[in-house]
Amino acid sequence: MIKKIIFCVIVLCFLLSGANAYISGDTNGDSKITLSDVIYLVNFIFRSGNPPVPSEAGDVNASCTVTLSDVLGTVNYVLKGQPIRGCPAWGEAVNLGSLANLEIGAYSPSLSSPGLVLYFAETGTNGSEEIYQSIWNGFSWTQPVRLSSSLDRPGPEQVAFKMASLNTGGWDYGPGITTDGKVTWNGSDWGLPVRLGGDVNWSFAESPTVSADGLTLYYSRGTLKGTKTYVSYWKGTDWTVGEPLEAANAGGTAAGPQISYDNRTLYFYSDRPGSYGGVDTWVISR
Repeated sequence: MIKKIIFCVIVLCFLLSGANAYISGDTNGDSKITLSDVIYLVNFIFRSGNPPVPSEAGDVNASCTVTLSDVLGTVNYVLKGQPIRGCPAWGEAVNLGSLANLEIGAYSPSLSSPGLVLYFAETGTNGSEEIYQSIWNGFSWTQPVRLSSSLDRPGPEQVAFKMASLNTGGWDYGPGITTDGKVTWNGSDWGLPVRLGGDVNWSFAESPTVSADGLTLYYSRGTLKGTKTYVSYWKGTDWTVGEPLEAANAGGTAAGPQISYDNRTLYFYSDRPGSYGGVDTWVISR
């Protein structure tokens, strides 16, 4: 009997320590929703206070972002008992389809802020990597079109150039830009790169993407079991320890994640069963 009780306690602690073990509306992490959570959220939104961790804990209107409307929703819950919906869980991974993928593979997806243009890379016939784009037409992604090379693009404004301030003596790849386009930008150049702490970086290579509100970091990392995608949350001074994003990892590899502007769709590439070109772009949504 004692062994059974201990086992139950261990399982409960494990569940509560997982990435999804949070209560929507419990912004201060005390496992209950009270007026103090409203105050906590107000301080975060208006006074640069610490954010909810995970960020989804501050979402009460199922928008998967933290805004002023979540403050009102929390007030309505505390004072009027109105329900909290919260951000939905991630669904199963879905292949983006034959139209948006190539028989020779598709990897390293990148999404425009409105979510209407998808860019990805593939290995060309001569071994070089080339960039393609696919357009969302309202119903599906269009057939990918190869972008012109930097040698035959019309106009100097489209010529690719090396970003000297961002390149180091190591291997620099897979950049993820913030949606405001201004972080560490001084008006004429990028600031020097700063390494994220050990809670995010390990001894393997990481490829990042950050949510529009800057509170959630998704990144892939090579492991002994293949490349997997992780999620980390901004806690005001640093990022939390990265945790595997099982919705993306289940079924195979999950590399090069790219989060949509509304924080509800995550694109990544994988060689899991069901891929058209060996490596395809896949997506999970919530």
